[in-house]
Amino acid sequence: MSTGAAEVIRQRWGRHAHVLPYPHVLAPERIRRPRRNDDRFVIAVDVKSLRAKMDSLPVLDTLTDVVSALPDAIVQTNMHDEIFDPENYWYASETGRALLRYRRHRHVDVRVHPVFLRRRRCLAVLVKPSDCRPSDGHDEIKDR
Repeated sequence: MSTGAAEVIRQRWGRHAHVLPYPHVLAPERIRRPRRNDDRFVIAVDVKSLRAKMDSLPVLDTLTDVVSALPDAIVQTNMHDEIFDPENYWYASETGRALLRYRRHRHVDVRVHPVFLRRRRCLAVLVKPSDCRPSDGHDEIKDR
């Protein structure tokens, strides 16, 4: 809980909430390190392996249209290469090909890569295209 949330609890209910420090995922040196000077506003869409509850194409249709009007903004789409492997559980070549067609837009960067923990660049927004059912992941908005 943040100090702001603790203050709301104090104001609403007159109770003191003890705020525990939130553990950092990154080392303090990494947090303090200057970020790359990149003027692009990056909206990343993680389609991963196209899990059942993901509805990526309507999300990308909307973002592709909206972002086309934003100066220096791109949509970066990340998907796992396993969706093109007929032997893989997540095989979905038709949807994969539909996602690749977004490359025709100069402001859309479609990336296909193996499943691995990758180092993320500094994103402005990360979109996880879920159909609003409870998620096994979490939605993030990163501070630039």
